[in-house]
Amino acid sequence: MNTKYHGIRRIMRAFINSWNGLKSVFCTEAAFRQDLLLCVAAVVVLIFIPVDLFDKILMFFSLWLIIIAELVNTAIETVIDRIGSEYHEMSKRAKDIGSAIVLITITCVVLFWAAMIFINIL
Repeated sequence: MNTKYHGIRRIMRAFINSWNGLKSVFCTEAAFRQDLLLCVAAVVVLIFIPVDLFDKILMFFSLWLIIIAELVNTAIETVIDRIGSEYHEMSKRAKDIGSAIVLITITCVVLFWAAMIFINIL
């Protein structure tokens, strides 16, 4: 796909498109808002967890993986919904895989947090 924008204008357009994507997913997807709320609550909890500063930084950035996974899931669901609203096994499979991405990411982050807390307590 060719674009008429180059250099700094292309970067600015890309930023605007990304911002529009974030606004769209926030306004239309309850799961994204729930994940965002979960991450904000986790950051508040992180302030009081007795772990090293470096570990807190790692734990903070691990939360972004949840947001990224939810964005990927929403993109998959949006494309499937654009294709058609009729039931198709492959559409269901794609949506289920997108959901699995989120589940596995949240599970990994929870296990990572548990390991970091356990390591720092010892």
